[in-house]
Amino acid sequence: MDTRRTAAVTGAGRAIGAAFAQRLHALGHRVALLDVDADSAAATASELDGSGTTAAAFAVDVRDTQRPCTPSPARCGGSSARRISW
Repeated sequence: MDTRRTAAVTGAGRAIGAAFAQRLHALGHRVALLDVDADSAAATASELDGSGTTAAAFAVDVRDTQRPCTPSPARCGGSSARRISW
């Protein structure tokens, strides 16, 4: 059983959000990188973990309460919107 924690970091595509994501990942956490800019979140996730097993990017606008997560139903819809699993 995997006992690592998963951290969700908003604004993780750049600046302080990316720094937080990098630090949490370095400490052994799986990291969900949330950013309104999907490309910058994906770039940060790729830098952390090219295989996608411990870092994943999600296009999220935390200001949009009607549709906060917009990657794909498989990654962030229905029941998987409540949990993140790799």
